Amino acid sequence: MLLSLVITAGAALGVVESFLPPAALQCHPSVPFGTAAAARLGRNKGLPVPAASSRDGGSGGGVEDQGRRWEEMDRGGGGGDADDDLLSEVKGRDWRLFRKNLITRYGEDIGKDPWSDGCWAHDIGTVEAGCLLIATEEIDSGTFHQSVILVLSHARDQGTLGLILNRPGPQRLRSLPGLQPDLAEVFGDSQVFDGGPMGLGTMTVLHDANVEGSDPVLDGGVFAGGFDTLVDVTRQGTVSKDRVRFVHGHSAWSPGQLQGELDHNQWFVAAAAPELITEHCDKPFHPLWTKLLRLMGGKYQEVAKRNEPRL
Repeated sequence: MLLSLVITAGAALGVVESFLPPAALQCHPSVPFGTAAAARLGRNKGLPVPAASSRDGGSGGGVEDQGRRWEEMDRGGGGGDADDDLLSEVKGRDWRLFRKNLITRYGEDIGKDPWSDGCWAHDIGTVEAGCLLIATEEIDSGTFHQSVILVLSHARDQGTLGLILNRPGPQRLRSLPGLQPDLAEVFGDSQVFDGGPMGLGTMTVLHDANVEGSDPVLDGGVFAGGFDTLVDVTRQGTVSKDRVRFVHGHSAWSPGQLQGELDHNQWFVAAAAPELITEHCDKPFHPLWTKLLRLMGGKYQEVAKRNEPRL
């Protein structure tokens, strides 16, 4: 399914290098991923990252178009007092949750607070950094069967980079050669997840702790890196080890490749609550995949029901 697209481990997942010895990392010739997510993940190592590029997506109206408008305002576009007031409300909060609740309000014609919290997932139709790719029934075997992939970066002319979230492997972190003693002590029993068939000399860590040295992957509470501080706060009991996920390798698509798979109905594209991305997962395939589809409701819930294990 995936071309042998080689990603620079340092540029896209640079924050992971601090706990693996050089021999364990295979850094390859660069294929640029010029998105904000890749820039954030690579900047701590001082590695060159290309300027950000626009994401794929149509020019529609309604809630989705409003979301893009907010992003433009945050970059300095837009204008007017109303826009300024709206931006002050949105800044620092997960606008994807706001979008989800606006969709619910328009669909049900009810007047609830669009910032209300909760466990949620919904279809967005357009790939963007921070979204989830959820395998459809068209992928009925292999690495990506019932997989859920967190998209780290996506650009029309540069391709897509992501991590499979629901493939816990048999390895424990302590089995890695050259692991730093502090990490072995605190996270040695943590499972190592399979992030995909690419970049098998790389590893990253996802968690929900906004600690020093970490980089935001998703607004609302998903971060990468910050190993030294992460060890300290976990020792203190302020961060749960169950919310820290070590991911080996990644998944990647060349420009246009993912769109081809979308055209063949191989993926659903969804936004989801950050809590779902970092929650404890110790079983492969079914639980996270099914949970997301059920939360999305409608036809997606029917897919989940069809694939319930028979007792």
